[in-house]
Amino acid sequence: MPARLLFVRYTFVGFLVFVLHVSVFNLLVVVMDSNAYIAQSVATMFSISTAFAAHRLWTFSAGIYSLGWGASALRFLGVQLIGASLPFLFIWLFRNVLELKSLLWDNVAGNIVGLGLAFVVRFLLSKTWVFRNEESD
Repeated sequence: MPARLLFVRYTFVGFLVFVLHVSVFNLLVVVMDSNAYIAQSVATMFSISTAFAAHRLWTFSAGIYSLGWGASALRFLGVQLIGASLPFLFIWLFRNVLELKSLLWDNVAGNIVGLGLAFVVRFLLSKTWVFRNEESD
């Protein structure tokens, strides 16, 4: 599959997962009065499971892989944990270093800055390690 199409597919799935993530986060914070750290944790779990299924079945479906579902799921989980640490880091930085403590700044820190950087990290590791196409090696 051409790299450009792969990136477009990855971005499309990422956008849908981003909407899911932000929706779950804000539902928990606004409706259920959850704190930002718990909301980010729950939203992240939903995002990871949805993203794995979508990427395995659609985004990276054109390749021939030596890893089965279980092995690729474990690698994917590892990549997601790396990416998932970024929103937490930025919420902490905004709240404790910059002293920006509001729902708006929690969203900016966790859902824009943190998830934005996580998207890039996850794409690169997914493409080169989790769903690496053996035909291109």
